[in-house]
Amino acid sequence: MKQMHHVALAVLLSVGASTVTTQSYAVATDTATNADAAPSIQGVFRSVDDKTGFSRGLTEIKIENGEVKGWIIKTIPRPNYTPKSHCTGCPAPYTDKPVVGLQVISGMKAVEGNPYEFRGGHVLDPVSGKLYRCVLTLSRDGRKLKVRGYVGTPIMGRTQFWLREDHPERF
Repeated sequence: MKQMHHVALAVLLSVGASTVTTQSYAVATDTATNADAAPSIQGVFRSVDDKTGFSRGLTEIKIENGEVKGWIIKTIPRPNYTPKSHCTGCPAPYTDKPVVGLQVISGMKAVEGNPYEFRGGHVLDPVSGKLYRCVLTLSRDGRKLKVRGYVGTPIMGRTQFWLREDHPERF
C-alpha cells in the first residue's frame, strides 16, 4: 500500500548563501504502517441492552481456525433485575446450560475485502432463548462492535452495540 510521507528538505538558495529555506514534499513509499492494519475483533466486549441501555454482561471473542466465536464470561446485575443463571428456553445444545461460559457467537467468518465485517454465523440471546443469524461490524478504531441479530434478512432484526473493555476485572 502506498503511503504518503512528508519530508522536510533544506534547499540552499545560492552558493555561499547563509539563508536556508525549508520546503515540505510528499513522497510516496510502498511501506505499510501498523496504523493501516484493521484492529482485531478478539478481546472482551461489554454488551449493552438496546432496549434498556444497561450493560448485560461481558463476552470474550476469539478467532479459532478462522472462525469468530464468543463466550459470556460474566453477567452484570442491574437495578431491579437479576441476570438468568441458566439458559432456560434455549434450543439444544444450549438448553439449561449455565449462562456464564455459554458460547453465544459461533460460525462467524471475515468478509473478504472488509476486515471490519463478519458474517455467516449465529448469535444466541440467552434471555429470550432465541438463536439468530448475525452480522458483526467492528468500528474502525476497534472500540465498538455492532451486533446485528436477525431472522431471514438483516433488515428484520435488532442491533446492539458492544463496547470493548480493556479492564474487564472492574465489573
